[in-house]
Amino acid sequence: MIDKDKLREELTDEQIILILQSLGSENYQKDNQGHLIFKTICHEGDSYKLYYYQSNQLFRCYTECGTIGDIYELIIKIKYCSFPEAVSYVCSICGIKNSGRHGFISNKTLTDDWEIINKYKNISTKEEKVKLKTYPKSILDYYINLPHEKWVREGISCETLKKYGIRFDLIHNKIIIPHEDIDNDLIGIRGRALNDWEITSGHKYIPIYLEKQLFNHPMTYNLYGLNKNLEAIKRIGKIMIFESEKSVLKCDTFYGDNNFTVATGGSTITIYQRNMILDLGVKEVFIAYDKEYKQPFTEESDKYSEKILNLCYRFSPYCTTYALWDIEGLLKYKDSPADAGKEILEQLMKNKFEVVTTNEI
Repeated sequence: MIDKDKLREELTDEQIILILQSLGSENYQKDNQGHLIFKTICHEGDSYKLYYYQSNQLFRCYTECGTIGDIYELIIKIKYCSFPEAVSYVCSICGIKNSGRHGFISNKTLTDDWEIINKYKNISTKEEKVKLKTYPKSILDYYINLPHEKWVREGISCETLKKYGIRFDLIHNKIIIPHEDIDNDLIGIRGRALNDWEITSGHKYIPIYLEKQLFNHPMTYNLYGLNKNLEAIKRIGKIMIFESEKSVLKCDTFYGDNNFTVATGGSTITIYQRNMILDLGVKEVFIAYDKEYKQPFTEESDKYSEKILNLCYRFSPYCTTYALWDIEGLLKYKDSPADAGKEILEQLMKNKFEVVTTNEI
């Protein structure tokens, strides 16, 4: 059976070109360093600004998409397919034989041929560590150093908001969220919009402009809250991954020094972020993404479950992996598992699903 990581690492430039041609970029270019450049098919564009970096097997779109991820993530983005289907697509285009199995199982049972721990693969994180641009923390003094009542009403304590450096932009009516890397350096500032017109236009969370400078950073190379919760994650051997910063803040209020959560700041988990997590030596991973379906056991929920499974497959060959999945109507549509409070979060934890896969798919 095909080892998906080895397959990705061993794809030649010729095979990458063949795959990209099949996805819609008939031609390609190269820059002065020899990096492949394709059409921006990631968002149906025609400009040649989709770069492929062989050194870490990652794609980056230098227009509206930013860092996309590896070849599988690119295929998933373009074809809106599952992760196993993306692997099969690569094999099909490149003429490589592939087989395997995967899926949700109850947290109470395991398949007979799944031997816990000793069958997990060891992972080698070959990518170079990315050092992001840092900013002086004195920049934050521009904003009001007070907790906003909206988040306090939603159950986040003033102590937590102070701990994470949350502030308020009175002029633009935004909650200010500093992002720090694992070394506690300030690498970016995001704003949570409070104006309805910004939220409805899709600008609920955006990087902050200050004195004509945009304080953005590539979210794909960091995990929000990791620096604050690193000790707990290593001590407990578990990590829970949310989409939004607010969920991490809520869990800090719930659990204090035992908070083992982080947030990706978006709806994907990149290979780089996966490797960051596995480097911590965790034994259990919990995927706790927002509820993007109105009712369970529907076509809508089935389609969304494929996305959650794809995220779980990032981890399941290497450690015990769970998905928090609401089948009892405990959450509202688009709620995070932490939004309804500590008791509901713990009920979802109790009802979690274990996701297993063979070591190779």
